Amino acid sequence: MTEQEFWEIVGALRWQDDFGDDRIKSELMERFPTPESIAPFRSIYEKKVGALKSAIGDHCSDSFDDVTAHIVGLGREQYEAALADPNLARERWDVGNYEESFAYGVPHAEDYQKQNVSHYARWAQNMIDEYGAAVPQIQRAAVVVRAFTKLKDGDVQGFREMEAEAREAAQEVADFAEELRRQAETVPGSPWGVFNAYTDVNQYVPKPPTGLGGGGEPIGLGGTPWTPGDPPVRS
Repeated sequence: MTEQEFWEIVGALRWQDDFGDDRIKSELMERFPTPESIAPFRSIYEKKVGALKSAIGDHCSDSFDDVTAHIVGLGREQYEAALADPNLARERWDVGNYEESFAYGVPHAEDYQKQNVSHYARWAQNMIDEYGAAVPQIQRAAVVVRAFTKLKDGDVQGFREMEAEAREAAQEVADFAEELRRQAETVPGSPWGVFNAYTDVNQYVPKPPTGLGGGGEPIGLGGTPWTPGDPPVRS
């Protein structure tokens, strides 16, 4: 990938118009469908950020990372201006004239792994064990167990259909956590495991366009049935 191609892609992402890192990540993963294909883009991006950080001076903070990533996201003209005059970047940093964070939108290898439903099998089993222990004390925990059993079995559509009910149940379990701890040795203490799982599945695992196949199997993007462990099927 040439620098010109890199900057053309950055410009097409329109960071300056819509500071949405999830949107940028989705667009980049569509353009570069494998970790290997995104590698040249990420390499140039990291070199640009590193050069800008060196020009500004040594700092170590999340906000410093955010402002340098933001300037790269604004495109070649803004980047080269800041590189030539680092005070422009320092002033932007001082007044908070930047958004968090273009860097989040540049995919890592793990983002591609999250597209495969098998990536969630261990997570699902952990949630089943955690909430399963609470079932005798609070039956609402069984809702979360059922939802994550669907995910473990590869039924992503069924998992998605239970989202509202599972989120509500997870919050109720968390609200009663202190009482449950007096009744059982192992109980769930936070709903974030449930919330984060739905966030990742909704963001990364492709949604079938026509629901489930005639046999009830979860289907891929092209309508082809898949089983846990198979990569998403792309048409």
